[in-house]
Amino acid sequence: MGAGPLQSLAPLEAENLYRQLLATRGRNGRLLSPKTVRGIHVVLGKALADAERLGLVVRNAAAAAKPPVPAKYEHTTWTAEQLAQFLDSIQGERLAAAFMLLGTTGMRRGEALGLRWGDVNLAVGRLSIVQTITTVRDKVVISPPKTARSRRAVSLDPGTVAALRDHRAPPERGAPSGRRGVVGRGRLRVHQ
Repeated sequence: MGAGPLQSLAPLEAENLYRQLLATRGRNGRLLSPKTVRGIHVVLGKALADAERLGLVVRNAAAAAKPPVPAKYEHTTWTAEQLAQFLDSIQGERLAAAFMLLGTTGMRRGEALGLRWGDVNLAVGRLSIVQTITTVRDKVVISPPKTARSRRAVSLDPGTVAALRDHRAPPERGAPSGRRGVVGRGRLRVHQ
């Protein structure tokens, strides 16, 4: 693809390109996934749609091409009993409050990492998700949630409120250091 004129591009050539891409290794050395190749199909389709709109091609060959179908990913989730057993097993660990928060609210990892004490109201048992923390190419990125729907208020159950309250409390005298949460720049975090 690319050797001939754009006007003569056929859907079969686009599908051959997709097959070649599925056998290509990306920057990380792994084969390109069907989802990645489908993304290339979307970009190609939009470019050809613009070319069709501008009269540069008679038809959009990508619109008639069949892109690869990504495999359905089936999420496995713990039962309430499994979650309770896990939370019981990590009591006293420095990340126990974080795991309780994740397990009882359904928050995403990046949402929990972006949480600041100013976003949490323990008195009413609610928190606000207003930012996330992720890594992109080994750099920490703080950003607002991707969608307006992701920017939301989350209710906390009494057990999670108690765990967060305990996490925020300073360590008691004589307690092993590094087992309690501290507030650093207003962010919920723990130190070892």
